[in-house]
Amino acid sequence: MKIRPDSTPPPGPPADDADDRVPLYQRPWFAGLVLAVLTFGVFQQVTSYPFVEFDDQDYVVSNPHVQGGLSGADLAWAFTSTHASNWHPITWISHMLDVQLFGQNAAGPHLVNLLWHIANALLLLSFLRKATGQNWPSAFAAALFALHPLHVESVAWVAERKDVLSTCFALLTLHAYLDYTRARAPGGAAPGRPARFHYGLALFWFALGLMSKPMLVSLPLLLLLVDYWPLGRFSKGAAAARVLLWEKLPFVALSALSCGMTLFAQYHGGAVQDFAHLPVQARVANALVSFSRYLGKTVLPLHLSILYPYPGNWPWVSVLLSALLLVAVSAAAVCLRRRFPALVVGWFWFVISLLPVIGLVQVGEQSMADRYMYIPSIGLFAAIAWLGAAAAARLALAPSAVGGIAGVLLAGCAARTMVQVPYWRDTESLYLHALATGGPNPTVVRFLAYHYYNLGNAAKEAGNAEEAIVRYRGSLKMDPQNSLAHNNLGMVYQAIGRIRDAIPEYGKAVELSPTNAHARNNLGVALAAGGNLEEAAKQLVESARLAPDNAEAHNNLGALYFRQGKFKEAVPEYEAAARLAPGNPGVLDNLGDALARLGRPEEAQSAYRKALGIDPGDPVAQKRLGIGPAATKPPRRAP
Repeated sequence: MKIRPDSTPPPGPPADDADDRVPLYQRPWFAGLVLAVLTFGVFQQVTSYPFVEFDDQDYVVSNPHVQGGLSGADLAWAFTSTHASNWHPITWISHMLDVQLFGQNAAGPHLVNLLWHIANALLLLSFLRKATGQNWPSAFAAALFALHPLHVESVAWVAERKDVLSTCFALLTLHAYLDYTRARAPGGAAPGRPARFHYGLALFWFALGLMSKPMLVSLPLLLLLVDYWPLGRFSKGAAAARVLLWEKLPFVALSALSCGMTLFAQYHGGAVQDFAHLPVQARVANALVSFSRYLGKTVLPLHLSILYPYPGNWPWVSVLLSALLLVAVSAAAVCLRRRFPALVVGWFWFVISLLPVIGLVQVGEQSMADRYMYIPSIGLFAAIAWLGAAAAARLALAPSAVGGIAGVLLAGCAARTMVQVPYWRDTESLYLHALATGGPNPTVVRFLAYHYYNLGNAAKEAGNAEEAIVRYRGSLKMDPQNSLAHNNLGMVYQAIGRIRDAIPEYGKAVELSPTNAHARNNLGVALAAGGNLEEAAKQLVESARLAPDNAEAHNNLGALYFRQGKFKEAVPEYEAAARLAPGNPGVLDNLGDALARLGRPEEAQSAYRKALGIDPGDPVAQKRLGIGPAATKPPRRAP
């Protein structure tokens, strides 16, 4: 069935749906079923993946409000928080619901992301088919959307739930808007409810979409494009066009409110780059080049990455060619608007929906992102589908030939997606792939170094010293300035008796972070173990000065003084440690030993008795007081 650009599509499903003799593969629902099964098959491996360290920690794993599930206080937080430099309460609630249903299991959130993506593909198929009356171009456009590798990031990344969630609400908005226009059309199909109901429902879905991801702020303009094609509502004269504009004002008001909330959240979170750091001309240049890069990755989706770094300054030739491409395609689309309305609508859908994230207001370090194409690609895929259908009709291609071409294109998308998905199997694979595709990206290098640092911490806690050393070294190879990694590597070396290796690591940690009291304390203990008591004392004194509330620093300093025979200096350090750690009997034992060496036996016995009050089986206190089985054991050495 052919739809003219200036006509209103006929109500209801195409006529072939009413004929029970239509072959199964030509039934509209069959295309949806196949699409759902294929999409699940291509993406299903994500359900076996863990969370990654790229924002999943902030959004889910380490977020106490999300981990609390659907509690009243956390729901209130979702609507009032600008955490992660965003205001998207519906997204927060969806993550809370995941925790409520699946606990800490990452398979659940990954499956939910995939199901939202499948729902989006089916909603897109349904909308295009209802709006145009054409089944196969609609199915092809929806299949491109479902299987394209540019969408792997939005599906495989739990923290990007906001993409699949907001797009679902955007497509529900389009469905409700379509029902509204048909309810208003003279002689149109009566959806069973008045037009104002469907209009209100469209606003409701739109509001939920904005509260999932504010990228939907351009939807009022996209509705105007849909009015042109496939709905053909602009063909009814200037007066009707003014009505169409007035119709969008409530949508515009919601968009303006969302823009205000988003800018507040991003400025409040420090995510927005100021113009001194990134001048206007640099932003415009990057925006122009990004349009052509997005087009290129849609046509040839290679070298996809989690992060495309901001290049600083694009060569003027790249900027000029990108600007010419943007102008040329826009002009061609406008000139061909009557013959190919899908082209002008699809192209400007792509351009307009990208504007909120094209970098004119720069948020973060990226110059572009795969996830930003989740909604804009709909316009390109619709244009491709209907231009392909027009070309096939003009060339009089047989249906089998058209199906074969479409099948090859979709198979290529699916194959490329199945290659891209495994890069999300863990954090290390994700970052290594980003480095392999984008070169020595400083941001990705920093992220990967932090990931190796976390792996080192996990191995250290598990008691796997060799694994911890490998991971810490890997982190420091990529980021030698990480004082925490130097300090923790020193701790592992010291734990396995490699004091000579530990001392330079602690020293580097102190050099990189002179105010790190913990590193100075560790360095002091290691130096003392190595026999350099004078330098050890300097480090422990400075550690106690930097962290006067740290009982360990005072206790270690007291132990060093005790070892040097400076019992008078040891007592106040032990006393400070005892005040700061009143439940530690070992500190009281040390204090008792120092007091005893100073010839203050009554005070020493008082300290030992306090230690026994905390731990009646404390062998040191029992020995010193001459009671219990420990009385026959040798005294414990002071730290």
